[in-house]
Amino acid sequence: MFDLVVDGLVIPCVSPAVLAEYREVLLERPALRPHRQRALKVLGSLADVAIQVTPNQTLKISDHEEVPGFPPQSLGSY
Repeated sequence: MFDLVVDGLVIPCVSPAVLAEYREVLLERPALRPHRQRALKVLGSLADVAIQVTPNQTLKISDHEEVPGFPPQSLGSY
């Protein structure tokens, strides 16, 4: 997917909250720390090409606790 964005075939539309969540996940999760340089490149590219949007309502699609097959503690541990 990243290649499609970089090649201009897909234009991501993200809110500042989504960008912040991506940053937190990619840079703060212990399991992803070894990939920090790649994460910084991805985040920078995304910020460069994404159209920032402001949602007019917030959707709650699921709670982590409600994801079938995943114990709640496993979802916050990576």
